[in-house]
Amino acid sequence: MKRVPRWGWVAGAAVVAVAFGAGVLLVSDGGPLRPEPSLPDLATETPSATRSVDPDPTPLEPTQTMQVRVYLSRGEYLGVSSRTVPATASAAEAAMAQLLLGPTAAEDGWGFATLIPAGTRLLGLSVSQGTASVDLSNEFVMDGGTHDAMLRLAQVVHTLTQFSAIERVLLLIEGEVVDVYSGEGIVLDGAQTRADFEPVLPPLLVEGPTPGEQVDSPIRVRGTGNTFEAAFMVRVLDDTGATVVEIPAMATSGSGTRGTFDVSVTYPDSARPAATVVVFEYSAQDASEINAIEIPVKMQR
Repeated sequence: MKRVPRWGWVAGAAVVAVAFGAGVLLVSDGGPLRPEPSLPDLATETPSATRSVDPDPTPLEPTQTMQVRVYLSRGEYLGVSSRTVPATASAAEAAMAQLLLGPTAAEDGWGFATLIPAGTRLLGLSVSQGTASVDLSNEFVMDGGTHDAMLRLAQVVHTLTQFSAIERVLLLIEGEVVDVYSGEGIVLDGAQTRADFEPVLPPLLVEGPTPGEQVDSPIRVRGTGNTFEAAFMVRVLDDTGATVVEIPAMATSGSGTRGTFDVSVTYPDSARPAATVVVFEYSAQDASEINAIEIPVKMQR
């Protein structure tokens, strides 16, 4: 994708482990975060030709479930939520179907929205050699300004690349590969990766826990960040809003380059149940709190 020079490319870094009192910071490599080990990574490879998707499939009686992440808008940036769906060998397809439904009532209350136009349909999806070819209906091309169009594309690319079998996404509309997207003239130079959407990512993108998720001590906080010198803070509030734990953390990179983070925060057994996880930066100029992301959680007790 052609971008103005300020758009950064995501770089990786080595594995780091640092202890911070009550919490332990575990930093992974620079690649996108993947589903939890307990969740099957089921974006199975299919032939390179795009296969049709039944627009009104008959649901099977669910016997097992799994979680998929959906990437919605939250304010001016990308945000992350999760959905529980019947277990399927086509997890990428299930995640896309959930994304096209838009935010739930609970997600709306948490500040989520979507830039994907209502009525957009999934016409086909295939995965081959790390590339997902996703075919969407004409409704997806509705104009809305460059920022909104970029955020709309980021929703699709991030939702699909949560699976380790998918590294990049090729967009098709009604079966035709898209070279120039929307009336804003966004040039797509082939398949897109997460690195192409840095301008619509928040400085701290928390991919887990997601809002409403059940947690237990230690609370694992993971995602990507592009903060000053890669530093940020993790704070956990109890159900009265009082701070119980606050620890410093670091991503694999920062100051213009997005890195990943994976932080384990030990929560005291004696404290009231945790209710909110907050990630934020202290401003280098005046030490004020900036770029805060709040994630309401449910404590398992």
